[in-house]
Amino acid sequence: MKKSHNDLEIFGQNVRFARRQMNLSLEDVASRVGTHQPKLSRIENGKGNPTLETCAQLADVLDAPLFELFDPKYISRCLESPRS
Repeated sequence: MKKSHNDLEIFGQNVRFARRQMNLSLEDVASRVGTHQPKLSRIENGKGNPTLETCAQLADVLDAPLFELFDPKYISRCLESPRS
């Protein structure tokens, strides 16, 4: 069975979605995580290879459990029942 998205692409899409839901810029999040905007952009585009530490920091900044950022259904679940 062929996968249409790999885990890093899913993670990146979910990070971008969560960041935009919080109305944060790439620079805002990169600064809070302690990385640079181009690196975060590569992560969001599924082209970066973040460390586990960076993934955990992103989850913390975006107020999302880390495992959810790897879930292909994260965005649809958020849209169905937005957080307060």
